[in-house]
Amino acid sequence: MIKRHMLLAFIAFFPLFLCGQGKITISGELPDHSMDGSYVYFRANNAPIDFGLELIDSVLIKDGRFYYEGEMTEAPFLADLLCKKVVDGHRINTSSFIMEPGDIRIKITDWEEKADLFGTPINEDYSKYIVKPKELRSRISKPWNKKREEGLENRTWTEDDEREYVRVAISNSERQWEREARMIFMEKYPHYPKVIQNPLYLFLVIPDIQSEAQHVLDKIPEAYRDSLYSWQANYKKSMEKIRKERGPITVNMPIEVIPEHLQIGKPYIDFTGQTPDGTEMKLSEILPGKKLILLDFWASWCGPCMKEMPVISEVHNKYKDKGLAVVGITSDAKEADWKKAIEKNKMDWLQLITPKGQEDIGDLYNVKSIPYTMIIDGDGTILARRLRGAELVAKIDELMARE
Repeated sequence: MIKRHMLLAFIAFFPLFLCGQGKITISGELPDHSMDGSYVYFRANNAPIDFGLELIDSVLIKDGRFYYEGEMTEAPFLADLLCKKVVDGHRINTSSFIMEPGDIRIKITDWEEKADLFGTPINEDYSKYIVKPKELRSRISKPWNKKREEGLENRTWTEDDEREYVRVAISNSERQWEREARMIFMEKYPHYPKVIQNPLYLFLVIPDIQSEAQHVLDKIPEAYRDSLYSWQANYKKSMEKIRKERGPITVNMPIEVIPEHLQIGKPYIDFTGQTPDGTEMKLSEILPGKKLILLDFWASWCGPCMKEMPVISEVHNKYKDKGLAVVGITSDAKEADWKKAIEKNKMDWLQLITPKGQEDIGDLYNVKSIPYTMIIDGDGTILARRLRGAELVAKIDELMARE
């Protein structure tokens, strides 16, 4: 991927590999100095194909700026810039850009807006045809987006709601314009499938409009095209499974599509976290001798997370000497905020934060919103997820009562 800090290899297409080689620099400018001393992360975005978000590298933010230098060893691909900024109680996560040779300039003028991209040809096209139309649509669709966010948070967002949300999303005139802009971009870069895979996503999940992008799909290298179709088939199966498990479509549960490797019954993913005193610890070091592991993803700025802490404390105190290990995993960007919340709320179970420069633990487990819980069996098998309140207590009681 990038010579420096290369963590995982991508599927290679040799001709594309040759096209992607060269020096890359990234100069970034942020809205203010509030994140000075923290890190900005670069991640390769392989979603939707395998829900992958592979860490490339991280660089220090100083004086509201950051700078990265590396060497491309493959074809251009979609990447995310992650800066753990919190605005009005929400963590501002990412802006997307294209990793390609050349001098890339990224400017974020407002924390709640996407980045402006300059300096390299694909990035300027990506900004023109993907980012800007999406920003316009986002402003127009803001009331719907807020309603959906609140519904997911309160667990009242139904499949009917999601279907209507998608229907509105693809029928509005501004969405039609956005689709046309996506098409222009995809038609320019079919030879770079990892650049256009996310714009293709909309066309793959909505059968009625897939034919519009078929001529682009036909130009993509065969092996990668097959992986797109494979993902599409798995997506359809996942949605069918959700419908069967949920019963009537009016059941008040949020929709969550889980990657295959994180499904219930699959083995856990190991990770390294850092305790408040700076000690690094692996999940695999905690598991031996335990009957259950409860992972609790939270943050000090997350109101619903803090309201849930008495429940977490209850199960911890009830079973801490009977084989249950509770592991809190924070999304806080600043360690001081994290440590203050632990002390203030007397959270005396194991607490971890992602070590600087490593892939976010929440991303490894496909955590899209918090609070979020996951229960892992003593043998490392994923047993349950996304339980809160009385549901969580009942499930822990049930599992701990097993012989």
